[in-house]
Amino acid sequence: MTLENRYDKVMKKIVVTEPMQNRILNTINGMDWSQAPDKKVPFSSYRKYLSIAACFLVLLSGTVAIYNFIELKKEPLQQAIPNIVEYSTQQELSGAVGFPVKEIRKVPFKVEHTQFTAYWGEFAEIEYSGTNNSVTLRMAPGTDDVSGDSTDYEINENVAAGEIDVILKGDQSGYKLAVWQTGQYSYSLYFTNGVSKEDMINTIINVN
Repeated sequence: MTLENRYDKVMKKIVVTEPMQNRILNTINGMDWSQAPDKKVPFSSYRKYLSIAACFLVLLSGTVAIYNFIELKKEPLQQAIPNIVEYSTQQELSGAVGFPVKEIRKVPFKVEHTQFTAYWGEFAEIEYSGTNNSVTLRMAPGTDDVSGDSTDYEINENVAAGEIDVILKGDQSGYKLAVWQTGQYSYSLYFTNGVSKEDMINTIINVN
């Protein structure tokens, strides 16, 4: 809940009750007005000052009520935790998403760490990390682009990787993204640092 919404909610719950009004009026009535000030002030001005004083007391009471209400009614912070789960093996990941997940059998750099992740039980991701680069393979049923990458790349071309038609994207640093569909599944590859077209195509061919 935003601060503005919380403020609106609080203000709807603040009511100046009759006892509160009586206390304010009694306070004003109890003031000693018998001593005339050094400077004469018209009675109309006194009435204006009384109105200002009453408004001030109401405002002060409302401020205290707001503070007490917020302190007593603070809502606990809620964090939406998406269903993103990491697994230890390809087999565990396949079981989580409900389809046989493929791997990259040959990565164009030395892999130091591999991470298997299921997103909402709908698509699988395997990330291969090395010292100077990393590559992420995503796979999901259907024909939608599973990469989640909307970058406007300088390079955008269609190529053949074996018998697969692939869209390659990249920039001056090299090719970074590949997306394709085959059978009943969509795939994407993303390199953190650009690679050559040859390395990208060879990586795609080695997804099985």
